[in-house]
This record gives sequence, C-alpha cells and structure tokens, in this order.
Amino acid sequence: RQAPGLGLAELASLTPQQVAALSPATMPALPPTQFEALHGSQFSGLPPAQMAALPVADIGLLATDALHLLSAAQIQALDSGQTTALSVQQLQAIAPDSLAGMTVTALHAVSLAGIAALSAEQIGALTNAQIAALDPTQIAAISPQGLLALNADQIARMSSAQLQTLSPDQLAVLQPQQLAAFGSAVIASLTGTQLAALSPSQFASLSPQQLAAISPYHLSGLATSIIGTLDSEQVSGLTVAQVLSLTPMQFGAIADTAMSGLAPVALHAM
Repeated sequence: RQAPGLGLAELASLTPQQVAALSPATMPALPPTQFEALHGSQFSGLPPAQMAALPVADIGLLATDALHLLSAAQIQALDSGQTTALSVQQLQAIAPDSLAGMTVTALHAVSLAGIAALSAEQIGALTNAQIAALDPTQIAAISPQGLLALNADQIARMSSAQLQTLSPDQLAVLQPQQLAAFGSAVIASLTGTQLAALSPSQFASLSPQQLAAISPYHLSGLATSIIGTLDSEQVSGLTVAQVLSLTPMQFGAIADTAMSGLAPVALHAM
C-alpha cells in the first residue's frame, strides 16, 4: 500500500529505512495527522531530496526530537521558505553541527526571535560563511553568550555594518582575542555608547592601530579609568588630534610609565 493509505499505528511502526525508501512524492502527500504520527528516529535516515520536498506546513509539524536527529546534509536541503516555518523551539532543537550545514540563504531567512534563541553552542558552530551572511539585525539579535562563543576568525568575517549593530551588552562580553579581530575601520565606526561599554581591561588589549582609529571626539568621552590603563606603546599610537582632544583629567590619568610613549610632535602641539 501507499503510505497515505496506512493507519497511524502502521506509520509509527515503519523503520527509518522504510521511511527513507518512500518516494519524494509520498511524504508531502501525507495528511497532517499521518505526518505527525512519524517519530523522531524515523526521520534520521530521510534522504536530503525528501527533506527538500517537504511542504512548509509539514516543516512546522516536525517534532523537536526529529529535528535534533537530522544531519547537516538534511538541514542543508531545507530552503529559506522551509526554515522560515521553523519555530523557536524547533530551531533550538537542531544540533550545532547540523545547524552548520544550513545554507546561508536559509539561515538569512531565520527570524530575529529564532536567532536570539540559538544557544552559545549553536552560534559557535556556525561557519565563517554563515556568519558573514547574517543580516546586521540578526547579528544584533545574537545573545551575549552566543557572541562570546564566536572565535576570532568568525568575528573577523563580520562586516563593519554587522559589527556596528552590536549592543553595549554584546560588546561587554568580548574577549581580547575577539576584539583583536576588529579592524581599524570597525573601531572607527563604533559610537560613543558602544566604546563606553568596553571595560578598562578590554581597552588595555587594543592595539595602537586600533586606538588610533578612535575619533578624537569619542576619545575625549572615555572615562579616566580607561585612559589610565593605556601603556606606552598604545599612547605612542595616539594621533596629535587625539592627544589634543584629551581633557585635563584624562591627560592626568595617563600613567607615568605610559607618558614616555607620547610622540614629540604631539607634545609640541600641546
């Protein structure tokens, strides 16, 4: 008999191999009640071609245990319309390694709520290409814990437009090796609010080239506790315009050991 003619109990008793042997046209023909009778392990062997053939309505019916068992190749078969149908709970059920198989087009279609709900392990498993393809609003939706899970290579793949959307809470969790991946153009594009979210220890990890990219206006708004963490190498990279923008309190906060780094041309201009 064709699968649509099977009873619910008969469908539930099919082995994964039997389900995998069904034609791509069979699964979409199942009524919702029959489709829901299939359990998680039955989907584990479903060929990618059958995954791709599933109607959007059926995607929304997939149980979380079924989604958790899907491989990267099966997830890769889903198109943007199908991933749009996935609920937050369904997205959370996808194994990190399998999520890394999702096409960039399909991932781009995931809702902001879906991106925000992804675990740190799922975010950390995303490929460089997936990270680069995320919309800036999706980057802004990543949880601080998720952002912390990214490595320097993943951060480096982000564009200025993506990084400019990071919230103070997201920036505050970044580690030195992650901040090191910020190019000078990205540092220059950060707002005063974003820069103010960085801690003294985060500023202490910035390279002279990164510090030199901060606009004089934004540099003059930094707390003295931050200015006081700069070492002589960092201070040596400050431009004349930056040095002249420092307030008396900021200038006084520069450590004596760091003061030796001031360029003669900057001292002469004061």
